[in-house]
Amino acid sequence: MNLGSKSGKLRITKIEAQKRHPKRVSIYLDGRFALGIDGQVAQEMGLRQDLLLSQRQLEKVILAEQKSKAKNYALDFIGYRARSIWEVRVRLKKRDHCQEVIDQVIEELIHSGLLDDLQFAARWAQGRMATKPLGEHLLRRELRLKGISDEIVEKTVAETFQQISPRELAVDMLQTRRKRYLELDRRKARQRMAAFLLRRGFSREVVWEAVDQVTNDKN
Repeated sequence: MNLGSKSGKLRITKIEAQKRHPKRVSIYLDGRFALGIDGQVAQEMGLRQDLLLSQRQLEKVILAEQKSKAKNYALDFIGYRARSIWEVRVRLKKRDHCQEVIDQVIEELIHSGLLDDLQFAARWAQGRMATKPLGEHLLRRELRLKGISDEIVEKTVAETFQQISPRELAVDMLQTRRKRYLELDRRKARQRMAAFLLRRGFSREVVWEAVDQVTNDKN
């Protein structure tokens, strides 16, 4: 926004609350409407009637307003369910926020503890294991698709499988589905069991150990 005055500054001639959005205010410069911003932003920036604004000061006000919008959206986004840092960053980029604003918002959310990839990964793993159990390979893949770092992925996978081994989990999953395989001949049943476990992200070694245990076939 260009001030376009000879002095290089414009005077705030009026600040009034917006009728449709009471938490926002309209800023008038030299008698003309210039922009609408969040009331809290106006207060934090020290805006008041008769204040003179330079181009640089006005740009800071605009940036603060953009940051406020981005942060409010991010808070709504993570309020619906836990999100990874990468997910929030991508969503803000899709809303055309500039990199400077995105970086500031992400940094503040991390500092306040509202964004934490380690906690997010642990919750994601716990939720998946409770509702739709999966093997190590698939859990790793899902976490990486959420933008989680390799270090956190490995830590999360290790902690997830401390309580139950991949083999025990695979056996339990087959036991709950055992009725599906009763009418099949042994070879076909084993193939179906193996295919199911492979789709759920278990290693081939774990898959065949589990299939052998369930079918009592150690050959």
